[in-house]
Amino acid sequence: VRMMHRCVLEMLGAESPSRLGLKGSDPSYTARLFMRAMEIMHFRFQGKKNVVVLLDSVDQLSEAETNIDLWLPHVFPSTVRMVVSTCDGPIFHRLAARQNSPSVRIPTLKPEARAAICASYLARIGRVFSMEQMATAVGAPFTCSPLFLTGLAQQCRLCYSRLLDEDSSPAPVVRELDRSRDVKELYENMLLELDGQYGGSDERGYGDLVQTCLTLLWASRRGLQQSELYEAVRQ
Repeated sequence: VRMMHRCVLEMLGAESPSRLGLKGSDPSYTARLFMRAMEIMHFRFQGKKNVVVLLDSVDQLSEAETNIDLWLPHVFPSTVRMVVSTCDGPIFHRLAARQNSPSVRIPTLKPEARAAICASYLARIGRVFSMEQMATAVGAPFTCSPLFLTGLAQQCRLCYSRLLDEDSSPAPVVRELDRSRDVKELYENMLLELDGQYGGSDERGYGDLVQTCLTLLWASRRGLQQSELYEAVRQ
């Protein structure tokens, strides 16, 4: 639901926070407002341009908190194209069963593509894997997911930075793959590591930083952008 709130915010602009109000927790209300936002976009461009809305990784949503059938409309304006990505599973099959909803299965990433994604992400965070470390990372079946692959690179930098600098052995990558078999486990371990480094009271003044950030994200009605989270933490 919060993902839809953010989408509505982007489509409607500054007026949408007041329009969401206390009803923001109601998925059916959000769905109606989202449909209205798409109609506004349709008339704004007068049918001359197409609007593409991308909802990524909807399988990461908890069905205990929201139901995709409640907040994702079945019909869209003619100029609006909705693209939804999800891993194979119950949500994919429910979306594929909808009328006029063609689906495309993306094949598993080949090792060359995995290595390119991993190297690109590592370069962004100032890290390089040795040939042995890269071969271990891209050879694991779990790294067929780009999300898992980039998360693995980030987790190795977070937990084993010194080991990666001192040795080209794949041991740190193997250690992380042994305890993180899917995206959920990977991010749970990442949060535990961050909490160990930045949680609790210490002389650096971080306090319970991880708990504070997660509490702010949980309490926000429409999600938080990175700049908004920084501002909230500073306060």
